Amino acid sequence: MKDKPFSLILITLSLLAGIIAYPFLPDILAIQWQSGNIVSNQAPKYIALAFSPLAMVVLHVTRSSAWKFVQDANRMESKLIFYIVQVILLGGQLVIIGFGLDYEFNLVATTSVVLGVLLIVAGNFLHRAKRSYAYGIKNRWTLSSKRVWNKTHQFSAYIFILAGLLLIIIPLLGHINNSMYTGAIPVVGLALCYGASCYYYHKYKEQGMKE
Repeated sequence: MKDKPFSLILITLSLLAGIIAYPFLPDILAIQWQSGNIVSNQAPKYIALAFSPLAMVVLHVTRSSAWKFVQDANRMESKLIFYIVQVILLGGQLVIIGFGLDYEFNLVATTSVVLGVLLIVAGNFLHRAKRSYAYGIKNRWTLSSKRVWNKTHQFSAYIFILAGLLLIIIPLLGHINNSMYTGAIPVVGLALCYGASCYYYHKYKEQGMKE
C-alpha cells in the first residue's frame, strides 16, 4: 500500500528510541501506573521496550488482511484508527522511556486528554459508518436493519464527542480522581450506545422493520 511507509517510519522511531535509551535505563521499568503516578506494574526493560514495536509490526503486517473486511465507505476512518493506534503505541514507548530516565509528568491526566481526543475524532466519523461486521457499533440489533444502524450511530457520535470533551475537561479539575473517571466515562458511554441500539431496534420493530 502506498501509505505503508508512514507506518514503517513510526515503527522505526519506536525501535530507535528503545535502542538508544536502552543503556541508560534501569533493568526494571514501570509499564503501568495508577492515580498519583504510582507504579502498579513493572517489567524487565527488554520486555518493556519490545512490546510497542512488536505490536506495531503485528498491526502493520496484518493490516492488509484486516481491510478485506472493511467496506470502501469506511476505509478512510479505518485508516485513521490504524494510524492513531500506531501513534499511541509509539507514545507509550516514549512514556516508558521517559519514566525510566526519571522524567515526571501527570500520566493519568495525559491519558485522559489523549483518550478524550480519540473519542472526539471517532465521534466525528462514527455517524458516517456503513453497516458491516468490521466497523462501528456491531450487535444483533444494529446489524438487523440499516435504519437501526444509522440511528444508533448518529446517537453514538454525540455520545463519543461528549465523553471526549468530559475526559479533556476533567484533568483541569485537580481535586477529582481522574483515574476513576477516565475508565468510567468510556464504559458509561458505550453502555448508552448499546442501550440506544436496543431501543431503536424495538422501536422500529413495532413499526414494521424497514431498511
